[in-house]
Parts: sequence; structure tokens; C-alpha cells
Amino acid sequence: MFSPFALEAAKSPAESLITRTTNEVQQIQMTREILMNMVGYGPIVGTGGIIHVEQEGSSLTWIGVVAVVSTGEAIQDLTQGAHASS
Repeated sequence: MFSPFALEAAKSPAESLITRTTNEVQQIQMTREILMNMVGYGPIVGTGGIIHVEQEGSSLTWIGVVAVVSTGEAIQDLTQGAHASS
């Protein structure tokens, strides 16, 4: 079986491969953290925005409600899909 990583490993020193692997792991961890922040804080901020608009008495409150509910449902669908595939 052909493996591009095996060819690269044969050409590169071990220190270079360790650095590359470490950088890739850090990128995955940072991506996960950013995603979790958006998923966790997004609905909280959206709910706070709806409460603020309600207190101001705006007639466009329904747009915010629809946006937060649809975003929450999309997040729920994505997380359930992730659990089902693993």
C-alpha cells in the first residue's frame, strides 16, 4: 500500500516529524476549543439578545427568536449526527 507519509518520513529527520506532529495536534486542539466556545456561548449570547430586545419593546423580536431557535436546532442536529456516526 502506498503511503505518502512513509515517503516523507524516510526523507525527513525525526525532529522535523515530531515538530510537525505536535503542530498538527495543536491545530486540532485549537479548532476544537474554538468550536466548543461558539457552540457553548452562542446560544447564551443569543438568548441574552432576545431578552434585551424584549425589554426594549421592539416589534422585530420574532426575528431574533427564529434565529436563535433555528441555530439551536442546527447545533443539536449536528451534535446528534456526530454521536450517531461514532
